[in-house]
Amino acid sequence: SGGRKGVNITNFNNGTAGIFDAGAGAGGNVPGIYADSDWNNSLISNNFMNVYAGKGLMIAGGGNNNNFIGNNISSASDAIEFDLKSIGNSITGNTLNSSGSGGVYFYTTASASNNTISNNVIRSKANGVSFWNSSLSNLVSNNIITAVDGAPNDNSIYFNVISSNDIISNNVLSSTRNDLWTKVSAMNLSLTDQAIATYDFNMTNITFINSTTGKIVFLSSITESGTNLIGGINSDIIISNNSVSVDSIGQPGLNVSANVTLYGLSTTLINPQIYRNGTYVCNSSTTPACWNFTSLNAGTVVFNVSVWSNYSIVGNTTFSPSACATLS
Repeated sequence: SGGRKGVNITNFNNGTAGIFDAGAGAGGNVPGIYADSDWNNSLISNNFMNVYAGKGLMIAGGGNNNNFIGNNISSASDAIEFDLKSIGNSITGNTLNSSGSGGVYFYTTASASNNTISNNVIRSKANGVSFWNSSLSNLVSNNIITAVDGAPNDNSIYFNVISSNDIISNNVLSSTRNDLWTKVSAMNLSLTDQAIATYDFNMTNITFINSTTGKIVFLSSITESGTNLIGGINSDIIISNNSVSVDSIGQPGLNVSANVTLYGLSTTLINPQIYRNGTYVCNSSTTPACWNFTSLNAGTVVFNVSVWSNYSIVGNTTFSPSACATLS
């Protein structure tokens, strides 16, 4: 009993069930690896687990600063589950297959902060990655996540309670329900180079980033659902070269004020202006209004829009004649 620090489990081949810390697991519902006390600063790597009637890897105590790397886990219940406070864990390069429940599961009593879930292949019958308690500054990146059941808890990425400053980046998501679902308000969530098809969320100050062309920071609460959020040709949100668009007619919940950043623009335009729908000038005196926070010739241009449609920076290009002639 007591906390465990510096426990390394490597190349463990588990055909049926478990290796335990302080012994647990009742009846046939036996995890592959179980810790009923705190696990800290441990390495669990390159293990093969096929668990027929339980969870793959279960940390029933707190789990802090552990590394779960390169494991192959097939389980009847959650592949990896944290039951209490979980801080600074790295779940990287694993193959996780849950035939009856979730992939990576932070339980209702497990507040999660500064965890990294990256470069995994996750296939689950319920939520692929789920945060059921508060989440803070977690990174979910470069995973392939497939949630296949179609039940209410079948989402690729799921936030059940308030989250703050989490980052979702460059995952391949597939679900028969939602790629992204936030049940209650998520604050300051960042989606970087992240395609999202189906979604259902309630968010405040969400940021969408295309690392090549620009970003949009929505400045108030958004409640909306749909089937094509971002990353497609006709998505509700499009961030492209010198252009940002939000379908505020089809998705009115997205029609809130936002700060826009456009990357890689010309720095030599003559009389540059913000244009709405390619036709109408938008500035502080127009309705709807826009406000620029940088010069419109800054190269990286930042401005605010009060309502949504399509916005871009338009101006004449500089022309320098190479020769003069005498007119007669």
